[in-house]
Amino acid sequence: GAGTVFLSSYGAIHLVDLADGQRHVVDSGHMVAFDESVKYEVGRSGGWKSTLLGGEGLVCKLTGPGRFYMQTRNPESFLSWLVPKLPGQRA
Repeated sequence: GAGTVFLSSYGAIHLVDLADGQRHVVDSGHMVAFDESVKYEVGRSGGWKSTLLGGEGLVCKLTGPGRFYMQTRNPESFLSWLVPKLPGQRA
């Protein structure tokens, strides 16, 4: 649809223009939004072994034409760092 949208992210938001047929791969934790004209598929960033043992996750494979918006930081990575540092809960 048409109209105004407000975006919020962890980190800065970058706008990327894709030419017709141009491809770009983005970590799924960095994706914010993309145009209806952009074709996408979601896949693993590596093999099953690296996904399960190495902590690698999913990526978005985008193909133009169109625009997409990505954030510079991954909130899941931040939480993975932060949560172990929080004081424990008392019973």
